[in-house]
Amino acid sequence: MTSKPSLNREEQALEEFLQSATGLVAVCVTDPFHPGSQLMADRLQALAESERGLRAVAVGLEGYRSWARRHRIAGTPCIAVFRGGLLIRRLNGILTEEDLYERLTSGRQHQGAHPGAGL
Repeated sequence: MTSKPSLNREEQALEEFLQSATGLVAVCVTDPFHPGSQLMADRLQALAESERGLRAVAVGLEGYRSWARRHRIAGTPCIAVFRGGLLIRRLNGILTEEDLYERLTSGRQHQGAHPGAGL
């Protein structure tokens, strides 16, 4: 059995925020060397501003590598979606605004969805 990677102060603060947040929290993991990373972070932020119950956070992979490993995020851009501190979905790559909206809002009426659904 492998142990979880230890987290730095910023990663630990993110974990604590995810544990205490209500509703959906979508964390966009970005990389300044990937041109689509900022595009996805911007699309996610715009969606969060218009969707009640959705919070968006963007983090750079460089400062959150242990956190990303802990949640099995292997590449960027990646949006990790959490509810109640549990990872419920990963969205990898560049998505259109419409696809991002559909994937983030499709299961919201099913609040009791299985934690592994959509992974």
